[in-house]
Amino acid sequence: MDEAEGADKLHDHAVAAVRAISPDLEPFIPHFLHLLSIPSEAHKLPETVQRDALRRALEGALEVIITFTSQTKPLVMVLEDWHWSDEASDSALKNLAGLAAHHPLLLAVTYRPEYERTWSTPENYTPIAVKPLDVAETEAMVRAVLGAEVHPDGSAGYGVSTSRPPARPWLDEWSSSPCSRRVVTGVC
Repeated sequence: MDEAEGADKLHDHAVAAVRAISPDLEPFIPHFLHLLSIPSEAHKLPETVQRDALRRALEGALEVIITFTSQTKPLVMVLEDWHWSDEASDSALKNLAGLAAHHPLLLAVTYRPEYERTWSTPENYTPIAVKPLDVAETEAMVRAVLGAEVHPDGSAGYGVSTSRPPARPWLDEWSSSPCSRRVVTGVC
C-alpha cells in the first residue's frame, strides 16, 4: 500500500468510526479530522473558523463526541504526561472535567507534582500521589508486566534514571527499547 492509499484508508476509517457512534455527529467530522491531522477534501473546516473560534469549535466537538459515547457505555479517558500540555489542551480538559459530573465519564490524568492543575474543583477531583519506584520495585514491575528478567548487565537502575529530580523511574520512560539495549531478557 502506498502512502496515498494509507491516508485514504485512515480517513475512511476515522469517518466511519465517528458515524458508528452516532449519525448526529456528521457535522463534527471536519473537526475530528482536523484534531487527528487527517486531510479531507470531503470534510473541510470552514475557512472562517480560526484561532479562538477554532479552539472553541474543537472543544465543542470533543464535548459532543464524548457525551454521545458516554450515553451508550461508561467512558474512561487516560491522559498522560499532562505537565507537557499547552493552554488550549488545558482549556479542553477543563471542559471535559465539567462533563464528568454529569456523565458516566472518568478522567485519569497523570502529571508531575510541580504541575499546577486548573481544570477541576475539589468536588470532582481525587488526587493519587505515586511515589517514585526504587530499583527493586522497578525490577518487580519489569517481571510482572513483561514477564521477563532484568539483565544482570543492566545495573544502576537497569536503564531507568533514578537521579534526576523528581525521580520518576516509570517503565514507559525506557520500555520502548529494552530489548535493543539488552536490559531485559526472555521477551526479545
